[in-house]
Amino acid sequence: MDVSTTNPDDGVRPPIPEDNGKDDVVLCIHAMGKHFVLPVQGASTVNLVAMAKEHVLDGAPRYSREREKALVLAHNIDNGMRTVHGVREVFPGGNNSKKRRAGET
Repeated sequence: MDVSTTNPDDGVRPPIPEDNGKDDVVLCIHAMGKHFVLPVQGASTVNLVAMAKEHVLDGAPRYSREREKALVLAHNIDNGMRTVHGVREVFPGGNNSKKRRAGET
């Protein structure tokens, strides 16, 4: 199937241009019972968890109490930015330990 001739409504994303979205990511940050969305450009040059903590501690004005709404918003932003890395969820409070499988360190 040739992607360049597909209908944009058929669910297939067009290819990402060479110069767009190389290092971009959209973070969905879960902290303090709130869910924040933060688009980040140049993600490989920054510590994403530290950036997420700073964003939350600075009193980010916009958030959602519902995780689902935050994830939908993050994916909508990702579709607009057409990032390579997509959406990443960040749990800066240390909740990542609950997500580990048995036997992982």
